[in-house]
Amino acid sequence: MRDLQTSRLNISAGFRSGVKVSPLVASLLLSLSVWSCVDADADSPSILDFGMSAGEMAGMSTGEVAEVRAGEMAGVSQGGRMIEINPPEELSIATYNVQNLFDFIDDPQRDEGEFTPNVGDWSRSTYEARVAAIAEALLLIDADIVTLQEVENEVVLEALADHLLSIGGRDYQFRATSSTRDPRGIALGVLSVYPFHREIGRPISQGVNCANGETLDGSRPEARPIYEINFWTDESGGGGGGGEMSLTLLVNHWKSRASGDYPCRVREHHERGAMQIKSLLIDWLTEEPTRAVVVLGDFNAEESEPSLSEQINAYLNRAELNEVGVLYNLWGELGVTASSSNNATNSTYRYDGDWFRLDHILVSQPMVSDEGGAWRVKSVELIRDQRLLNNGRPYGWSSRQTQGYSDHLPLKMNLVLNR
Repeated sequence: MRDLQTSRLNISAGFRSGVKVSPLVASLLLSLSVWSCVDADADSPSILDFGMSAGEMAGMSTGEVAEVRAGEMAGVSQGGRMIEINPPEELSIATYNVQNLFDFIDDPQRDEGEFTPNVGDWSRSTYEARVAAIAEALLLIDADIVTLQEVENEVVLEALADHLLSIGGRDYQFRATSSTRDPRGIALGVLSVYPFHREIGRPISQGVNCANGETLDGSRPEARPIYEINFWTDESGGGGGGGEMSLTLLVNHWKSRASGDYPCRVREHHERGAMQIKSLLIDWLTEEPTRAVVVLGDFNAEESEPSLSEQINAYLNRAELNEVGVLYNLWGELGVTASSSNNATNSTYRYDGDWFRLDHILVSQPMVSDEGGAWRVKSVELIRDQRLLNNGRPYGWSSRQTQGYSDHLPLKMNLVLNR
């Protein structure tokens, strides 16, 4: 089975001094899209890489397909506005599960359930109210880059970004969604004020032999791909996505606990995702020990569960970060320890009266080390604005009442550039 994925031509960064670009060329570069077939069953990632190497940007005319070598560049003009492509001195990144943000287009190839147009309470007006509500939440989050779980496609992201801008929010000019094999069509998304160089959809290729005799090997749509997004990469570093000031995000949405143990136990599904991430980390950080990697999203697992604590090796204590490929779970910055109980002040999700920490931001060891690379963690926060709560719990969306936001709370971290 093959899925179609759309990718925008994103302007590569890491460019630091002034080549002028005409608005026409910049507009062309920023809007050009290609359709790419992605084999979700394949072991290799679907790499959507349109970064610039050395070239003749200023002289390129409309209609030309050119290799662009941008060299040293501070910004690009789009419609008279300068788009900053150097990394900023400070950067904020958030993760937010937006709880089934579907559009109002009937997709006969997907089971959209209650979010099929004109089925149940899902109407154009409820869709528009839904977009407006999530835009209000993004206004509260106020991050430079927001990674999202449970979005349907770029149609939704465009509506979301447009509405947010209309109410005084950030201008998320750069946005994209991952490929998905989820039968309902939910995917991962990113909204960013900064251009990203590469998007990579990484199908889970690691195999797991389950206790019930089944095998998870990617032959069925039992796992959503990991969504890799690279910022400020060094073109000379080849396809690895590295570079002195590069930043790599791995966005995740693991199998829900509520979805049942099919075809294997939920924890065995989680193990596959953890193994895939660990493999990437070992490869990247062995080759480039100071690389900044952020693994974030809705893991549907808590920090003490084996998939996070043992298979990925994500620790709550900085003192345990003593080997290649381990991660620091930023819940540790919020006072969570191995013996912490869950409560309303340190959790993101509530079910049947109990609180859970299912959403995480994990960072590579150099990002919290005195001898690390370019990016350092400054702070992290659980966004608990009262407007996102209802009776002390996350204010989940209700189509019937046309109210609410999401059944998850967002997490946000702030980074500083250590030049």
